[in-house]
Amino acid sequence: IRNSEPSSLQARIVLFAAVVCGVFMASVALRQAGPTVHPDEWGFLSNGQVLIGHIEAPIPTGSFYPAGYGVVTGLGALLTGSLPGAYRFSLLANVVLAIATAWFAGRLAVRGFGASKLMGRLVAALVFVLPGTIVTAMFAWPETASRLAFLVFISLVMTVAKNRSAIQVVGLGLFTGLMPALHGRFTLLIPVVGLVFLWWGIQRLIARRVALLAVSVTAIGYGCSHFLNQFVKRSLYQASYDQESRLLRRLFDPTVWPALLRTMAGQTWYLTATSCGLIGVGVVFAVWRIRSEGGARTVSSDPQRLGLLVLVASSLLVIFTGGLQLLYGRRADHLIYGRYVEVMVPALWLVGIVALYRAQRFVTRVWPVSV
Repeated sequence: IRNSEPSSLQARIVLFAAVVCGVFMASVALRQAGPTVHPDEWGFLSNGQVLIGHIEAPIPTGSFYPAGYGVVTGLGALLTGSLPGAYRFSLLANVVLAIATAWFAGRLAVRGFGASKLMGRLVAALVFVLPGTIVTAMFAWPETASRLAFLVFISLVMTVAKNRSAIQVVGLGLFTGLMPALHGRFTLLIPVVGLVFLWWGIQRLIARRVALLAVSVTAIGYGCSHFLNQFVKRSLYQASYDQESRLLRRLFDPTVWPALLRTMAGQTWYLTATSCGLIGVGVVFAVWRIRSEGGARTVSSDPQRLGLLVLVASSLLVIFTGGLQLLYGRRADHLIYGRYVEVMVPALWLVGIVALYRAQRFVTRVWPVSV
């Protein structure tokens, strides 16, 4: 294994392209006259109106949009005094969140995975120009914020695994519990982090009372998220169906399992194809690192390998539940739908680039298979 460093010229070209892209997207946000009729955007803008105390007409749809991003749209409405102003404010906030996502990805590559500062800048620039980061920032929805939140989650797991102080362990639980207010798929992270806490307690890496306290705080955080979501749901989405019960019914219905495999394969194809195979490289690299240096028994005490294990497990859960959600999709793009899994892309992309840096020979064998 040897490190492969990009040249300074390559890094400058990518950084320049990222700056140009960012300036263009910011100019697009400033030129918007008002909100579109996109149902998702209208839902999140309406959530903000409810959170600042306005009474809105119920939205007659079976869908539901989580309440968390309503903090951004609601703040925009308070500062600008209008719905068009809230819309432009949300777009500009998304551009800032895209920059923060890129910066945090670069920081995680350097501090969490031992990449050089030059490689960290390259990671930041590439994550920024991903369509899922900057292009989706031009919609008034929480997709960019969700990508940043997932990166922060992985970083917190690695930081807490390194220090394992009681305050940090409990803080990770609280952050994880609050995440479902931003994106429904983040509910799947709660059992993952709960198992990590319990495993640390069983192995005496943290005090068992700290592990139980962290699990309890995670549940309290989720309770707060659920309360906020239910408040908005009762105010706006009275016709919304119970998605959790629907997913559970599908899970235990063997007749839909072939279709489930098809939709899971489609989402996996989306991740691999839109990254030119690099995400596939990152996943294989992550599994290889998890199994190395002592195997599964030593993962819980190794911050980097534990972070990769949580990333892979979370990704599989999101793909699985996304497959359940899309079983009866009527649009052709539902077969390769990427919106549910895009939340993980910056983290998976980061791992793929780190693999290029740290294990070039390994990558040259894996990448053709991934493609």
